[in-house]
Amino acid sequence: MENVTSLAVAFSIALLLTASFAFRFRNSRRLKLLAAYFLLFLALEWIGERFFLPPGSLGIEVAYVCFTLTAVFVGATWIVQRYEASIGEPD
Repeated sequence: MENVTSLAVAFSIALLLTASFAFRFRNSRRLKLLAAYFLLFLALEWIGERFFLPPGSLGIEVAYVCFTLTAVFVGATWIVQRYEASIGEPD
């Protein structure tokens, strides 16, 4: 069960970092770049949590918070894209 929690936390943090990157740099339509960033963040986070942090130091609550914040960034990205499309600004 500990490995599942560790992977869920790593996945959620990587997803949050990728969503914030897409929002900040307006790269939401560059899927290959986002996939590369996600895999990089996932690998770094999983390795860091697996080998450098004490077992159980990041609970499943961290994953819940990160998933919620990811939803906020995805929603904000969608709103910004809709707004820019309505005023005619390019991506």
